[in-house]
Amino acid sequence: MTRDELGYFFRFVQGFAAALISASLTVRERANLLFLLDQLQPHHGLGALPGRELTRSVLVLARPQVTGEGVSFDARSVMQLVREKWPTAGIDLLLRLPDGTILGGELEHAPDDRPVVIRAQRPPKWLEVRPAAEWSQWDHLGAR
Repeated sequence: MTRDELGYFFRFVQGFAAALISASLTVRERANLLFLLDQLQPHHGLGALPGRELTRSVLVLARPQVTGEGVSFDARSVMQLVREKWPTAGIDLLLRLPDGTILGGELEHAPDDRPVVIRAQRPPKWLEVRPAAEWSQWDHLGAR
């Protein structure tokens, strides 16, 4: 193995061990593990794998659209914009609902084929209620 391949191998082993210990694997972690395995293709012979290298996380602050059904958020345009600017980034999302509730999660878990209706009382599994301070910590940057 080359030095670079050995680095990819160790990163894969660390990520895989973390997934085993936590007994979970997010979409983001899976994509990164597949990318790392893809770099070792000459050794495993599985062919190309559909992973993406993740080198950073980008935080997106968003306000969902109020509709007749409630509050709706469409992840497609946000995903496209972030992927164009930072193709190797994971996307963390903070949503501020009209009632002031802050929801957060990894945008990679959002449905990418349709808008999703969000209710603060029962948010989708990929979002969880976050402290309001998380929003205010970053929101002031957009006011400049």
